[in-house]
Amino acid sequence: MKSGKIELDFTKSKLAEYLLNAKTIYCTIESADILFASRGIADHQEYNDFLVLSVSRRHRQPLPTYDESLRKTCERLGAKTIR
Repeated sequence: MKSGKIELDFTKSKLAEYLLNAKTIYCTIESADILFASRGIADHQEYNDFLVLSVSRRHRQPLPTYDESLRKTCERLGAKTIR
């Protein structure tokens, strides 16, 4: 794996691992999540990250991520992450 790039096969296998895991939680985005995301972002590219972070916090579940920037944001806001 090169810095900043993730191999496609690795990405597909991790995606399948998470989506097919019996512990995976599927949930809706609520208005509170949208408000949290809109207040926390510095630009539009962070919006999805903050939505996912908000849902993770609301459900009190760690957020699985390989995104170092998102991990640091979670850490700053007191949300747990897993790799």
